[in-house]
Amino acid sequence: MNSLDSSTQLYEGTRFDSLNCEGEELSGVEFEFCVFKNCNFREAFFNRCTFLDCRFVNSDLSLALLGYSRFSEISFEDCKLLALNWSQVSWPSFVPRAVLSFHRCQLSNSTFYGLSLSELEIVECRAHDVDFREADLNGTNFAESDLASSAFSNTNLAMANFAGACNYTIDIQNNNVKGATFSRLEATSLLESLGVTLVD
Repeated sequence: MNSLDSSTQLYEGTRFDSLNCEGEELSGVEFEFCVFKNCNFREAFFNRCTFLDCRFVNSDLSLALLGYSRFSEISFEDCKLLALNWSQVSWPSFVPRAVLSFHRCQLSNSTFYGLSLSELEIVECRAHDVDFREADLNGTNFAESDLASSAFSNTNLAMANFAGACNYTIDIQNNNVKGATFSRLEATSLLESLGVTLVD
C-alpha cells in the first residue's frame, strides 16, 4: 500500500511501500504489526498515534514530531531518524524491554533525555550529538555505533554494550557504567575524566 485512507484509523498487518507522508499530520491512527518500507515521513506530525510491533525499513522520519504517540516493540533498519525528540512520546509508566531497536540508522541530533528505556538497541548507527543525559539505558546495546559528541550525564549505562562503538566521551564519575562492556582501545577515553595521562 502506498497511500493512507483518511477514513481508516486502524491498520493491522499492512505493508506500506513508498508511502509519502512528508509534512502531513496523522492524528489518532493505530498501526499494528505493520511494515513500512521506503516510506517518507519527513517533518510529519504523529498526533497521538499508536505503533505496535511495527518495522520500518529504509524510511525517513527525520524532523518528525512524535506528539504523545505510543511506540512499542518497534524496529528501525537503515532509516533516517534525524533530530527526533523521543521524550515527546507517550511512554507507559512501565516500559517493557527492547521497546525500540535501531540498526544501521542515522540518529544524529536526537534526544532521549530523561527516558527509561532499558535494553535499547542502537547497533551500527551514526548517532552524533544525541542527548542521552539523565536517561536509564540499562543493558543498552551500542555495538559498532559512532557516538561522536553525544552527551552522557547522570546516565545509567549499567550492563551496556559498547563493543566496537567509537568516538564516545563518558565521564565515569557521573555515569553508571557498572558491568558495561567496552572495546579495549576505545576504553582508554574513559580515563580522560579521571585526569589520567597514558604514555607508551
